[in-house]
Amino acid sequence: MMITWGIGGSLLLNFYKLIEKSNDIDNLVDEKNAKQLIHTMTNLGNSKETIRIKPFKTEYFSKHSIGKVYI
Repeated sequence: MMITWGIGGSLLLNFYKLIEKSNDIDNLVDEKNAKQLIHTMTNLGNSKETIRIKPFKTEYFSKHSIGKVYI
């Protein structure tokens, strides 16, 4: 299955030289692929606790770590 995704957050800002250091990797994914990406990330690394806060209203939100990289 193909997953439609993109990169956002500090990694994207770093790519365009708007900041010097990335904090983590923010994946943006088509909602229809969200469950598959979460499943894949869980198989690759460790799931982390997530807390939903306003104003963010995404239906799917997850955090993972693979080694020392937070995604």
